[in-house]
Amino acid sequence: MVKLSVIVPVYNTSAFLNRCLDSILNQSFKDFELLIINDGSKDDSQKIINDYVSKHSNITAIEVENCGQGRARNLMLDIAKGKYIAFIDSDDYIDLNMFKEMISFLEEQESDVVVCDCEQVGMNYYRYNDLTTVAHPLFTAGSPWNKIYRKDIIRDIRFPEDIWYEDFVFTALVAAKTTKYSYIHKPFNKIHVDNQSTMRNNNSKKNLDIITAFGIIEDQFGDRNHDELEYLAVIHILQNAINRVSLHDNLEKENVIKELRDFVTTKYPNYLNNKYLKGSPIQIRTAIKLNGSGRHNFSKFIFKVKNSMK
Repeated sequence: MVKLSVIVPVYNTSAFLNRCLDSILNQSFKDFELLIINDGSKDDSQKIINDYVSKHSNITAIEVENCGQGRARNLMLDIAKGKYIAFIDSDDYIDLNMFKEMISFLEEQESDVVVCDCEQVGMNYYRYNDLTTVAHPLFTAGSPWNKIYRKDIIRDIRFPEDIWYEDFVFTALVAAKTTKYSYIHKPFNKIHVDNQSTMRNNNSKKNLDIITAFGIIEDQFGDRNHDELEYLAVIHILQNAINRVSLHDNLEKENVIKELRDFVTTKYPNYLNNKYLKGSPIQIRTAIKLNGSGRHNFSKFIFKVKNSMK
């Protein structure tokens, strides 16, 4: 059995795919299988994948009709053989020592999940994301690509299919099963920032999927972790989702924003007293207070949200 399974879903990323696959295959850690799924790409991604398969015996690749990133990852999770699981997006790349250092640290700490920082890189854009200084493992929810998981902690957890925010659900459900997280304060992930990605397009209504996603998470936690779930709703819905939709240019965005705002303020009417929110920077608290009172048009001027979701 290999030690690590690396899952890479691919969709129309031929411009970045060589860089991604090279950064994985050139790792200083060698005991891994690379599972690539082409999710119905219309570009030259499959030609690139075929070339790598012909040269590397540790690659398993399949091609499917477009089914969405959640379904694509689930298909590869079902066949993964590794003791550990990693997810890498096909337009990103990673530090050549990522697997070696993260697995070594996970085993040393006897953790179920190890988390690292990342760097966001784009045209005339750079941002260092500190994703490891968190008050609770649940606050690392949102992205699976800066983590390595013990496969036995994932078990039957899968990404929801046919909705946005599938990463948010998956990572939160893992956090519901274990608090044995360890953190490496190094930016092993290099995240490609693309204004055309799913989370940055002009489809306002699809942002309502976060309400569905949050419902799945709440069902798993039940009565546990009220304060943490409240903070998660405030940051991901009242701040990030509303600020994202407020930048859209369509007739439906105001109704979507109202529905997002009403969901949080009805479920968590005392959210401004959340203990985690009180420790946040004043810009964040001010933006959230404005969004919660329907003044999101002011919020985006006083607080420039740097959305970390792709």
